[in-house]
Amino acid sequence: MNGVLRHLISAERPANPTSNDYNVTPMAEPVVTDNPAEHRFEITLDEALLGHVRYVDRGGRRILVHTEIDPAHEGHGYASTLVRAALDDARTHDTLIVPLCPYVADWIERHSGYADLIDMDLLARMECKQ
Repeated sequence: MNGVLRHLISAERPANPTSNDYNVTPMAEPVVTDNPAEHRFEITLDEALLGHVRYVDRGGRRILVHTEIDPAHEGHGYASTLVRAALDDARTHDTLIVPLCPYVADWIERHSGYADLIDMDLLARMECKQ
């Protein structure tokens, strides 16, 4: 390798690289917040709304009815982050949930540590009425 090329390569890449050595801006983390006025948890990234999980509170239970992520942001795990935060909030507030949303129900099946949050009696009664 000639000296000019070797110099260019070493100038582009530090000997002991860290993320800051490349002037890389760290990616922002998504933020999940409860928006009680809209009856939903929302996930945002840099203040842009990516999606939500809609709920209805009845009789001390939180019924999770719909999860939606903007199609432009699908496939990045935002729905999973959103549902986990909504369920963590239910656990923090000792609130049982009813997962009518298919995504939430499937998510809980894959993350069995959250199954104890489900009000199975109410879920069974609601499914019989459908």
